[in-house]
Amino acid sequence: MNIVSAWVSEQSVVLGQVKCEAKSNESTAIPELLKILHLAGGIVTIDAMGCQKEIIDTCLTREKEHGRSEERRCWVTEEIAWLEQKEEWEKLKSVILVEAVGEVSGKEKSLERRYFISSLGANAALALRAVRGHWAIENELHWCIGYWLSRR
Repeated sequence: MNIVSAWVSEQSVVLGQVKCEAKSNESTAIPELLKILHLAGGIVTIDAMGCQKEIIDTCLTREKEHGRSEERRCWVTEEIAWLEQKEEWEKLKSVILVEAVGEVSGKEKSLERRYFISSLGANAALALRAVRGHWAIENELHWCIGYWLSRR
């Protein structure tokens, strides 16, 4: 019988435990344990067994154009029991983190992290496309309006 435990290292205490189902492993018990714990403000670490797509989906894209290169990483999880305000958003299903590392013509790299809530399931590739599409209004529509106005 395997048991997954949430250990609080600073206080040397077990915060919670979940027994693994028969013929299963820790990867099925981790989401259950995360659901029952209130972990706001804490740091959660999980060993390699916890790095399963069922817990967090990931995606990576790379683009290079106009002298700028950008790498975007996206993480999405449906494990949102810890989010106190989740009832305030109807159909909330996931939390998304997008990290963008950019570089212009070999100059110093920039790093941005943006967080989103979503009604989508844990699909990092779809979430990253949606986030990129959202910002298209800044890069495409406003330019078109400015161009149209200048042609009048």
